[in-house]
Amino acid sequence: LVGNDANLLYAIANAWFRHGLPHQGVAVYDRLAQRVVPLPPQVQLNHAVLRNRAQNDAALERQLPGLLQRPDWTAAQEEELLQLTSEHRERLIERLLASQPAPQAQQAQELARQPLPFQALQSGQRSPQLVAQSQKAQARLLLMAGAFAEARVLLEHALPALAQDVDLRLELANAYHRTGHLDEALM
Repeated sequence: LVGNDANLLYAIANAWFRHGLPHQGVAVYDRLAQRVVPLPPQVQLNHAVLRNRAQNDAALERQLPGLLQRPDWTAAQEEELLQLTSEHRERLIERLLASQPAPQAQQAQELARQPLPFQALQSGQRSPQLVAQSQKAQARLLLMAGAFAEARVLLEHALPALAQDVDLRLELANAYHRTGHLDEALM
């Protein structure tokens, strides 16, 4: 009945998530990807969203580079890709920092320093807000990994475009505090 209708299959996949079976939800789209080659871009993005929600980081790691190379995403799709990439990288950093017997702080910092997508305007195609959101997300990863001075610089660059963003201001105050700039932290 459903066949290859990506919208219906997305609804079915979400039902699996609601029932606490995220991997079954991803499997619905995995089977669709086997039947329909290539998947339309939005369907590929939905597949990545499902993988992210299921924290299927190995599959997401393989899929993200191809998605990020596409030049024709809308602004909303770019925001979604930024969120996917940031959340994925955040989980990887958390795992590195929780490694036993010793946390892998150096590897976590190296991963946090890898540029997130959409930090360049590219001939005016991207809004300053998207660039700033990417800088903010990158700074959050750097804060997690303990690279406070680098995070502070990115947050300072993002501030003009996101002046009303309370989270950014809190993260910037945190970065100022952790780098010894206590006067700036209180502003």
